[in-house]
Amino acid sequence: MKKFLKNEKGFTLVEMVVVMALVAILAAIAIPLYADYSARGRAKEANSIMGQLLTAADVFRAENGSYAGFGSATTNSDWPALISRANYFGYVTSGEGAAAITITASVNATGTGAGIEAGSSLVATATADAGGNPVWGRPWTATGDCNADYL
Repeated sequence: MKKFLKNEKGFTLVEMVVVMALVAILAAIAIPLYADYSARGRAKEANSIMGQLLTAADVFRAENGSYAGFGSATTNSDWPALISRANYFGYVTSGEGAAAITITASVNATGTGAGIEAGSSLVATATADAGGNPVWGRPWTATGDCNADYL
């Protein structure tokens, strides 16, 4: 009987438990890191679309002489197309004037469901300089997963 067991090849129960423990430890480390990485990647939507909105806002002001009406589909036919790619953030404007505007990207329910930190936002503000020309503030005000370290 002993001779038969010595010729047996395979893994012992202890070896299998050790391997399973190692896999569990690696999974416990990797899964949260991947989730964070994915959420930060989704948060980059705000940065990408915000850049397009800032450019479009300046074009709108050049054509109309003011930012007034930029964030309205009624006065700006480009607005729906500008935000149509938005999946995880909602975009709104405020303080629209001759040389001042604030554009805010705030995480929506889809974004928080996708792992983006609730309360994440990105705010870009243009204010008028002494000559009445808009000056975009940098860096943008960022919170949560839109933190400047991530964008």
